[in-house]
Amino acid sequence: MALQAVNGRWPGVTVNVGSCTAARALQGRGVPSIQASTPPQAIFWARRSTPALVLLDLNVQSSGLLLGEFRAEGRLLVALNDDADQRLRALEAGCLDALLSPWNRMSSR
Repeated sequence: MALQAVNGRWPGVTVNVGSCTAARALQGRGVPSIQASTPPQAIFWARRSTPALVLLDLNVQSSGLLLGEFRAEGRLLVALNDDADQRLRALEAGCLDALLSPWNRMSSR
């Protein structure tokens, strides 16, 4: 499922947890995006901005707790991780999708 603009406008913001490169990549494509560096920031911004989507890097501290918190609040989540087992667990926990972290590889170039 791809997040798409409707009538030239994005349906909301995304909150990115962990990957600054992901936030910059989305912003560069015109997607309103907020970067959260810590779990408390992620919860604050998700509640304040009511994002259309939360991108969660599963490598961040307390990502499992954040995943549970966001799902309990009915948020749409996409998990990012290079480990297939972690991506499978994220899908089983209710994530909309679980993708490889292309931004991690882009930032190391």
